[in-house]
Formats: sequence, C-alpha cells, structure tokens
Amino acid sequence: MSYNLTNGKLPTASSFVFPYVPSRTTDGAITAPQDRWLTTTLPAALMVDLQSIYYVNRWVVSNLGATGWPTTYNTQGYSLQCSLDGQNWSTVDTVSNNAASATDRSFSPVLARFVRLYIASNSGMSIHPMYASIARFEVWGDLSTSGYLTSLTISAGALTPTFSKTTYAYSSTVGFNVASTTVTAVLEDTNAQLKINGVGAVSGQPSNAIPLAVGNNTITIQVTPQTGPVQNYTITIARPDSTKLTSLTARDNLNNPISLKPSFDSNTTFYNVCIPQDSTATVLNITPVKEGVNATIGVNGTAVTSGTPWPVTIPAVGGSVSVPFKVTAPQVTDTTYTVNVAKATSAYLQSVTGIPGVNFVKTTYDYTTSITTTKVKATVIPEDTSATIEVTINGTSVPYTQRLIYTPNTGLNELMIKVTSSFGGDSKTYAFHITKS
Repeated sequence: MSYNLTNGKLPTASSFVFPYVPSRTTDGAITAPQDRWLTTTLPAALMVDLQSIYYVNRWVVSNLGATGWPTTYNTQGYSLQCSLDGQNWSTVDTVSNNAASATDRSFSPVLARFVRLYIASNSGMSIHPMYASIARFEVWGDLSTSGYLTSLTISAGALTPTFSKTTYAYSSTVGFNVASTTVTAVLEDTNAQLKINGVGAVSGQPSNAIPLAVGNNTITIQVTPQTGPVQNYTITIARPDSTKLTSLTARDNLNNPISLKPSFDSNTTFYNVCIPQDSTATVLNITPVKEGVNATIGVNGTAVTSGTPWPVTIPAVGGSVSVPFKVTAPQVTDTTYTVNVAKATSAYLQSVTGIPGVNFVKTTYDYTTSITTTKVKATVIPEDTSATIEVTINGTSVPYTQRLIYTPNTGLNELMIKVTSSFGGDSKTYAFHITKS
C-alpha cells in the first residue's frame, strides 16, 4: 500500500513570502486560495525530510489553479529531486511546459530520505515567470517496503564497524578454535526475502552453522524487498591458523613412556624430561602433534613431521640437552615448545644400616621388620652426596642426618626416605615398616 510520505511533515524552503509559508504545502487538504507557498525568488526549492529512508515512486503537485486561481498562475516547470543525506541530490522526474492545475506522476522506485521540489529560473507562473506558488506537494511511497536490515550479528564474535543499516561491508576475526558461525539478520520489512550465503533464512533467527576455513571467509546476506533494488551485505571473517601443539609425548628406545614435567598443556611451552640414572635407554623419541592446518614444525631448521617421533640422543649422567620444537604458520606468531632432556644423577641410597632385620639392597624399596629395642639408630648414606633427602617418621617430617636416631612407638612405625637426584629430578622412595613389640 502506498502512502503520502510528506503529509504532516514540516518542509523548509530556500525562500518564501509571509504568510505563504512552506508548511502550507503539507498540512492537509487545500481549504482556501491563501493555503499555499509563495516565492518571488527563483530558482527555489521546497524540501521535506521524510525522517526515514523509503522507496518513493510517485509525486503530486497542486498548483494555484487547484485553489480557484486562473491557470495562468500555475507553475510552468518543476523537478522532483531525491537525496539520502540532504546534500547530494539527484533529479528523478521533471515537468516542463505545464499549464495543468495539478500533476500526478509515477516513476521507478527510488531510495530517498530527503525530497525537494525544485523550480528553475523563469519556470514560475506564466503571468509572472519569476514568481512561483505551490498549494500542495506530495511524495508517495510504500512504507512497508525496505531492503534494509535493522540488526546483523554473528555467533563467532563482534562485527567491525558497528552495525548500521546503510553500511554493507563488515569484518571480524575469530580464533583458530572457532570452526563455524551462525548469522542472525533482522529485516526492516518483514515482507522482504532474506538469504544468507544463498540459502533462505528467517528474520531474527540464527542461520544454519556456516563452516569457517582457515583464512578469510566471506558470508553474503541478501535482502530482496517487495519494491526496489536488492541490498547486499557482506561479512568477512578471518580465521587465523594455529601455531600450537595438541600433543607432546615421549618414549625411550626401549618403548618406555617418559613423563613430561609439567604435564602437557598447549599453552605451556617449557618441559623437563628426566631419564633415570640407571636407565639403559640411549634415545628419547619425542612426538609433537600440530593443531594448525598449514602449520609446520622444525627443530633448529630441520623439518619435523607432525605425529612422527623426533629422536634425541640421551646425554650422559649429569648432562642435559634442550630440544626446541618451533611451530610456524602464515601470518601467525611462531610458538616454540622447548623440551629439556636430562640424564639424572643417582637417586639411590648406597646403604642403610642399623635397623634390625633389614638387609638393604638399593633397588629394593619396601622393607618390613620387627624390633624389641627402645631406639632405632639408622645410618643412611646416598650414592650421590648432593642428592636431596626427605625423611618422614609416622607421617611427620624430620631433618635428615646420616645418623637417624628415634624412639619408635609400640606397634607399627613407618619410616619413609625419599631421595631426589641433584641433577635431573629423578627420585626414589624407600619405605621401612617397623613393628615394635
């Protein structure tokens, strides 16, 4: 349905003669001969702000003949001009050599917020070519017809710039872990047709999930109004590649799993690996697994295949070697995961004497014995005199000295001795279960 969009709006004019002010052309029906706008200065323009953007397709001009004046007072020529910003104008239709008391003309729909009636020099009344007077100025359009959106959002993040219905291109950047997005577009005219990436969509409801490849992804939003041109919006979503690892594991050449410390986390980039001092393994195989699609892994410039073990010669006792796994990808900052491989010094006890019933062997870690003495006098000597030794008796930590003297309780007593090597972090724990009768 078409409406008179200028009706009730407050127009302005380049000039007028009081009391024939511009508002008389849009204030309702013609009621008297003085109900008109008059200018004695040409060229002149009568402008109306429609206060929103519409598709206009018809204009009506009532001259003085429509108010009862002779037809010689009708304006001879005028044009309809349209603008979106009130500054840049385009001529839509022109009436020339007019003698009629009213003109009513239609044209192909034009998008406009501002409309104006423009009268050129010497185009006024035939009786006074430099005077012009208009009784009624009407511009018609379909209020329900719009090719605009009122809102546009994505589930993956925010749009840049902030949404405006007359801004058609947007961008956003997501993380590598964002593999898809939905788009929600809200139509200004619910009778318009909406398509997202060529697939029909419902105004105000999320689209189907749209996969996001690594790189730039362009999503199109097409609005087809009932009247007027199709409006096309685009969103370009950048999904950068990743320079992180999803896994980093180690096994020695005897196929024993070797723990990383701390446990692997893709955001942690430094790890220690300790090979026990008595291990006979000679090679540690470290396997990195990349996350990025186009990412590459290298160690000191040599390519490493994701998921394939990288061999590292295990150093001698007390030695260490650092292995930098550098992960690179186009247009993304490199990430380097460093694994420090060390061969531990001894974490064994060399001897434990003085505990009745205990025949100590350094590779045996659990002992049970019974005593009748009132005190235990144990001599504890590590193989590596620089090792760290922690002693607990019945759950209570006590200072370590080579000569441990304590009074056991009646019943079961627990003596725990933990030895941590001075280099590499290997540790052994010896448990002595001593029952006093």
